[in-house]
Amino acid sequence: ASAQNIATNATLLVAKPVREFRWKAAERGAPDTEGFAKPGFDDAAWPTTDVALQTWSSLGLHNHMGSMWYRTMIDVAKAPAGKKVWLWVGSTDGAVKAFVNGQAVQGGVEPRKNETFKLVDEPASYGAPLRFDVTSAIRPGANAIALFATRGAGPNEIGTGGLLSPVLRRKITDDPDLANPRFTNHDPDGGVSENISRTRACRGHRLADPVHLGQTRRRPG
Repeated sequence: ASAQNIATNATLLVAKPVREFRWKAAERGAPDTEGFAKPGFDDAAWPTTDVALQTWSSLGLHNHMGSMWYRTMIDVAKAPAGKKVWLWVGSTDGAVKAFVNGQAVQGGVEPRKNETFKLVDEPASYGAPLRFDVTSAIRPGANAIALFATRGAGPNEIGTGGLLSPVLRRKITDDPDLANPRFTNHDPDGGVSENISRTRACRGHRLADPVHLGQTRRRPG
């Protein structure tokens, strides 16, 4: 997938992709007993990672087969009324739960051709983008984002895990064509969308795309 294509085809609600997060390793699937998902939690003592450059291995967690919390604050522009807002995660190794201002939001793996996009509590992939419906949780101005990532159970030769690329926010009027080959798919909002395919032929390669937030332009069905 290409951040340039998102910038071209989507209405972005953040000034730039989100690459830096505060992080804290956790036991696999551990419950949030300390309020890490809450917007008021003080994460100042947590170290910072650039998810476009660093893996769990480079953080000293090569053999960590558990989970990790990622937290950040982002400033969001006001979205036009009546449009969905999505949190787009460029790539992951494993499952992700997302929280916006303390509210859990559902997401799904961007579908391949002939697949259906489905919202679930904890979508999982390796090397494929995820998007979360944050319409009900997002607000203009400062927003607290917390992501709870759990590493996949597959081979661990290169020590990846959690976020493998940045994050973005966009508004939805149409899902943009974010990767080749192009294909058309119906999405649950109605209309016909150009959906994201798998982002690389070799899914194990790191991506240069981030976590994004915004809305995309819909073309008629």
